[in-house]
Amino acid sequence: MRRRPDIASLQVLLVAEPGDARSAYELELARLGVAFDVIGDPGGWPAGAEGRTYNGILLDLPTWIRCPTRDRENLQAVLEHFPVLRLLYNQEQGGIRGVSLGATVRQARDMDGFLLKECAGFHPRPLRMSERRDAARSVLILRGPDQTPEQGERAATTNVSATGCFVVAFGRFEVGQELWLLFGEDDPPGQGVPVRCIVRWLRPWGVSRRLPGIGVAFEDSVPVKLQPVRVTTR
Repeated sequence: MRRRPDIASLQVLLVAEPGDARSAYELELARLGVAFDVIGDPGGWPAGAEGRTYNGILLDLPTWIRCPTRDRENLQAVLEHFPVLRLLYNQEQGGIRGVSLGATVRQARDMDGFLLKECAGFHPRPLRMSERRDAARSVLILRGPDQTPEQGERAATTNVSATGCFVVAFGRFEVGQELWLLFGEDDPPGQGVPVRCIVRWLRPWGVSRRLPGIGVAFEDSVPVKLQPVRVTTR
């Protein structure tokens, strides 16, 4: 018999400016027994967020609409990697309504349904805590530490940070899978040192108009050629 997801084991991030709506969301999360952090400014981060992982993000729609364009763009880069439920609060019209990204207000859903169906099955991952820059680099994906460069899968990065990167790839991968990346384009063939990584999230082929691939976190020391990327904790 399949075990029912434990909603009390979830950790989510609530993005909502102070006010009646945020108070209502906090009360509902407390009623459901879900652990959460909250920020009122989409351009900021919750205190102590570094190293903390989240199963999903709850986003107050009026807060999103009113935030500056730059903060909205920064937050959008984070939202792409989590289950997200947009929230609306109107006490006269039934209280809290949730709308998944890509749906309409008429397709409203309950917060607890979103938490159980989408967040409970999502492998928790941290917020990005380092500056990311565009970087197109050729890379070989090794499925094991003993594989040779000739056995590697050809791929390329689109962006890189001090803690990880996105790799355009078409193979089959799993969240939590261990891989080794060989950044060898500037070295003599076979002389690069593979970097151990963990797959944190997936973008399968055909699910969006964006390039398919994997988001990975570096487990070994950052490659020398990537060290100029500056770590931030804003």
